[in-house]
Amino acid sequence: QVGDAEVTDTLRAQTGYILINQDGDAIQPGSRNYNRSWIRDGSLTATALMRLGLFDETRKYIEWYSEHVEENGRVPPIIHNDGSRYSGYGEIEYDAQGEYVFTVVNYYRLTGDEAFLRQHFDQLVRVMRHTAELCDQTRQPDHMAGEPARERFQGLLPPSISHEGYSEPVHSYWDDYWALKGWLDLRDVALRLDRHDIAKWAESEYEELVQAVRKTIDATVAFKKIDFLPSSSDYGDPDPTSISIGIYPCGQLENMRPDLLRKTYDQYYADVVKRTKPGANFGYTPYEIRNLMSFALLNQPERVETLLDFLMLGRNPVGWRHFAEVVLSNERLGSYIGDMPHTWVGSGFVNTILGMLFLEEEKVLGEGKELRLLVAAPKKWLMGDGEKLRDVPTHFGRLDFDAHLIDNTLQVEIGGKLAGHDQVRLNWPWAERPNAVSVDGKLQSEFDDNGITLAITARRVTVRWSQGE
Repeated sequence: QVGDAEVTDTLRAQTGYILINQDGDAIQPGSRNYNRSWIRDGSLTATALMRLGLFDETRKYIEWYSEHVEENGRVPPIIHNDGSRYSGYGEIEYDAQGEYVFTVVNYYRLTGDEAFLRQHFDQLVRVMRHTAELCDQTRQPDHMAGEPARERFQGLLPPSISHEGYSEPVHSYWDDYWALKGWLDLRDVALRLDRHDIAKWAESEYEELVQAVRKTIDATVAFKKIDFLPSSSDYGDPDPTSISIGIYPCGQLENMRPDLLRKTYDQYYADVVKRTKPGANFGYTPYEIRNLMSFALLNQPERVETLLDFLMLGRNPVGWRHFAEVVLSNERLGSYIGDMPHTWVGSGFVNTILGMLFLEEEKVLGEGKELRLLVAAPKKWLMGDGEKLRDVPTHFGRLDFDAHLIDNTLQVEIGGKLAGHDQVRLNWPWAERPNAVSVDGKLQSEFDDNGITLAITARRVTVRWSQGE
């Protein structure tokens, strides 16, 4: 629950819509256009279901999909709901590799079910071994031979059409961001199972792909004479919604050039502002919900609020509290809208809203984790009844959380069954150093303009400012 009832009710509605659209064990993005399941859509929709405590549905989906992973480690990107293999447009989608690993590992992290992890571990290794073999194809001297600046392609995953922005296969960074996430997740669970040989291999492959992504982006920027992050090395095209997947959940923000990153989202935000003007004519896909987390992690709370308010206006009919795949400013225009409700979009809403409230942050190739609270929660969410989370699964255990802002005082209570030796980072609702902070009744001096770092055992925090915002 947050202090904006429409946000709360819209999040809850997505739960029902996801389950309605589900066909047997198959998670699908809609019931009108589809009778098949994508691991791309399913990975993030399964994450939303797990965040809402629906683990049985998620486990059945994972086990159903796992039956279709090929012996060589290839993950089929699409499976018909009757279990038959899909062939045709969309069969070449290499994001499926990392997405499958992410889904399995996330189930383990949110349940702590080590038997489940051990059951799937060898298959995770095969999946990522196949990913490495795919990257080997673009390292060969004949790959893209004759193309100018062919260094744009070396070491990446081969051309695919994964994120739906391309009618012909291209070297899409969307695939590579998911592969990087796959390597990080495999390394993490290998260490947990004392498979240090696999962890060392995964770390090596991760570092090699990171370097390839950096070098090919630099080469693409130079060749295409652009000043933003490209979505593919073939076209050098802008697509912030696909770049956002690299930021969250794939965790590649620190590997993105700050100058290109800033220009990418400055240009996108300017377009959002244009759409808010009276009489604006536009069409967009609410997949842009992903960009909320990019603004949040770039510490741009005003942009978070502006974009969220705009996207909420795109729900139509408003009382149904759902999202179409495409939203048009002219509601009477006869044009493609996809499914309504479209629950890949809907799961993006669930994951993003919860991500704005709390986020597990792990150091890339490092030790230690941090549970971040109030990551990018608008001030109005803290008003009235405030924010409440109950029994929410996290990588740290189950979380209970209450936060209220009354006049110039923020009152926070942290509960549940959190465990471990990690830490909590509580962000302030606005960037201003408070006058006084107490934790479990004891005054604190170690805090800054943006928040405070707490032991995971902290339970009650009171923050006071001399004035409001």
